[in-house]
Amino acid sequence: MLAASLDQRVLQRGGIFCVMSYSSELPPTITLDGSANKKDDNGVLIPRTTRHARASHYRFAISSATKSLQTFETPKKLMTIIHHALKAHESAYRLCKILHGDISESNIMMTEAGTGVLNDWDMAYAVTPYSPILKTREESHPKENSGGDDIRIDSLKINIPRTGTWQYMSTLRLRFPGKELDLQDDLESFFYVVLFFTLQYLPVSLPQPELVDFMKSIFEERALSHALGMDIGGQAKATLLAGQDTSFMRLAFLDNPPVNSWMRASWLAFEELHRHEIRRPTQTPTLAAHIGLRDHDRFLKIFEDVLALGEWSDARKPTAAAH
Repeated sequence: MLAASLDQRVLQRGGIFCVMSYSSELPPTITLDGSANKKDDNGVLIPRTTRHARASHYRFAISSATKSLQTFETPKKLMTIIHHALKAHESAYRLCKILHGDISESNIMMTEAGTGVLNDWDMAYAVTPYSPILKTREESHPKENSGGDDIRIDSLKINIPRTGTWQYMSTLRLRFPGKELDLQDDLESFFYVVLFFTLQYLPVSLPQPELVDFMKSIFEERALSHALGMDIGGQAKATLLAGQDTSFMRLAFLDNPPVNSWMRASWLAFEELHRHEIRRPTQTPTLAAHIGLRDHDRFLKIFEDVLALGEWSDARKPTAAAH
């Protein structure tokens, strides 16, 4: 069941199989195999391919019984599930050289045992010429748009189809529809998944009317650009990342110091990234070594540090804040 679409596309046309999950008992794994007349662990036939990628085969196992992220029981379990999904994403990026492309509530799931699963790799995007069926940067980012900062945004709309779930897409992907997907876009989407679920289901300091307005501005902002012929958004998210959204800066999760710690540390990391990215918004940035989100490590460390804390509250709202 997991990642069935990517499984079919890659196995049948590229000889690569990549299913990512994370568990403390079973680390993320990848299968690379170009052999014929074999089935993977899900029973999918591996066809003969002309590309014998590598002579290596790593077994994996995963439960097919998953539940929606909305069914999380406690804030700590919510953060644990998303942490697992982020670790799966890091493995896919490091081992398969792919990005997910649609980090959202519907694609982060959990097993009955409480393991996080990053599901549905339909929008997967190759960051190097690794898989012959996934677009590479060279294929999707024409050379005429690769130099200088004065790129016309309306010239980008036909180069790369904008994919993902609107509410969780990164600021720059919403504002500049032709921007190619990069690692930082996927990481920012994880931030918005946590923000959305904590605002929806955890007790917060904001009055209900202000909370609803804040959520609408962050997750539903969109307007038609007549120049582009498509919707754009992301300005409210940019304001948040710049530290200029008064509701966000006053936000506190009641009696839950670990969630407040996660939100503060994560916002600081993305604020630093946002200051760097905004200089060249239409291009994949070349990030300096001091930028914490140049890879997964800092974000993973934030999760790990927070999950190690005590003082977690189990409080959860009986109903969602915004419907």
